[in-house]
Amino acid sequence: MNTIRHACMIDRHITTVVALDHETPGKPRITACKSVPAGTIALSGPDYRRSLKKIVHLLRKLHVQTTTVCLRPPRWYPLESVFNCRLDRNSVIAQCRFEATMLLDEPGNFRCDLVEFYREPPDSETAKKLVVFYTEELPSRLLAELAPRTIVEDCSLYLRPLVCLSSHTKEKITLVECEPEYVVVLESCGGKLEYFRYWPLDNPADTIYFTLRELCRNSEDNLEPVYLTGTNCMDRQFTETLRASVHRELRILDPVALLSLEADISPEPLRHPSAGTAISAALMASYD
Repeated sequence: MNTIRHACMIDRHITTVVALDHETPGKPRITACKSVPAGTIALSGPDYRRSLKKIVHLLRKLHVQTTTVCLRPPRWYPLESVFNCRLDRNSVIAQCRFEATMLLDEPGNFRCDLVEFYREPPDSETAKKLVVFYTEELPSRLLAELAPRTIVEDCSLYLRPLVCLSSHTKEKITLVECEPEYVVVLESCGGKLEYFRYWPLDNPADTIYFTLRELCRNSEDNLEPVYLTGTNCMDRQFTETLRASVHRELRILDPVALLSLEADISPEPLRHPSAGTAISAALMASYD
């Protein structure tokens, strides 16, 4: 029986593959974490084949036979929607397709992911879900290239693994993702959303404003740490500005430390946000 679980995170400019070994009892061990400079921006452009070759080569180098794939597309469109709990999956997707016609210019060119909100009360007849639309071309292009070489068990937006992180802890997780194009804030518990906010940005300089706006929300009543991730949070000056401006404990998201995972490799490659998401995806695939 193969005890290795692989996950591939395709970020905007980098792709990271991690391997988790479940052979020994207890928590899985991280046995590999490798990256290549190829991401969804290049994969969406005219010279996409060069980036595809880099990703395929990385998977081959790590002897990946089966993997979970998550990606951060250049653009995506979130929508909170309410569904009848009696609907089967086909009916849920049909409702999503209808809502896509109200939101998007070319709805037929998009696919959607669903992320569940925590249901309150549990026996409610309706349930809120986060519906996220993104173009079909990117995952289709990727899967067509990988299919002859690697079994892709699942391909989804990167948000799902980050939400599922809270299913491995006893506490609620508050996560703020800071990118030049948007700020995302999510609170999750038990692998389900409790709060979600998406701020698209016209000016990258607005990242700090909207991040602080969310961090100051109910900050006096909330003593739980906030986990930071995203491109901007790799900038020390950016994170120091946040820490100096709010009275909350801010930590860089590190699934290895958060979940007390063991690693057989240097910690340096694990510090990149794409590695954290890849680890989250591998855990989600292992226990889903």
